[in-house]
Amino acid sequence: MVSVRKRSGSQVLILFDRPVPSYLPGEVVHFAVDITTERDLEVRSATATLSGRELFRFYEGRPSQSPAESPEEEMFPWDSRQFFAVSNRFLGETTLKQDHHHHFEVSLALPEAALPSFSGDILGVQWQVAVKLDRRMAADVNAEAVLHVLAPARKFLQQPGDFGVSDRPEEAEMTLQLPGLNARPGDTIEGSVRIVPREDFTAAVRLELVRHENVSEVAGSEDRKVVSIELSGSTDFAPGVPATFSWTVHVPPDSPPSVRTPNGSVDWTLSAVLDRRHRKDVTVSQPLTIYGIAG
Repeated sequence: MVSVRKRSGSQVLILFDRPVPSYLPGEVVHFAVDITTERDLEVRSATATLSGRELFRFYEGRPSQSPAESPEEEMFPWDSRQFFAVSNRFLGETTLKQDHHHHFEVSLALPEAALPSFSGDILGVQWQVAVKLDRRMAADVNAEAVLHVLAPARKFLQQPGDFGVSDRPEEAEMTLQLPGLNARPGDTIEGSVRIVPREDFTAAVRLELVRHENVSEVAGSEDRKVVSIELSGSTDFAPGVPATFSWTVHVPPDSPPSVRTPNGSVDWTLSAVLDRRHRKDVTVSQPLTIYGIAG
């Protein structure tokens, strides 16, 4: 991608080495800096900086509430904090001549444990390259360009199997049969839930894909999004008679990945629920890892 900033008759372009500037943690980001000037431009130095910032905000009012739970609450504006920066001074004191095209190649490395880029409702991470032309006794010339850091899959969690344990096994054993514990935004997950009742009861069955964002700083704030699918209406269950319900759930394409940031977290959980009238529900849950960006 290209970033252009014009000031004092100068134009600065940042051109990444790939059409879509997406990188894995630990990769080296290669980019070109092209500078053109309409008149001679004296600079003390030119510096490129690769930085990561955490974006977060809070709900105004009671802590640990989401809009769905407390719709009258208002949001504080976004705040941000830089958690990583590395710079390359690619040009010393000089004069950039007018009507000349000045081309520089720059490389900066992402950390091996770089947080992935994402934009949630109350939490986010943004990476960018910034170029600064430092001028003596004059306004600096700046340009910025955003890049995306991906969240790679955890391959050891890709095996299919039976997952989760019922929170009331004395009333009903429940397991989730899943193709794996990883998914990307936009993916379709297919699986089933197996129920072995230990007593008579009537219940509806539903599946929930839950995204939980948390900002822990100060009083804290939470945001919870649920994709709910009804698998069965009111159904009679008998002791020892197993039942299996198949399901398909779509991970929203704009979903943030599973992540821990300096001031918050994003977690994903898949749950199957026996919704019993006048009795406590029975639930089986399994954390999921959402990684990468929509393909």
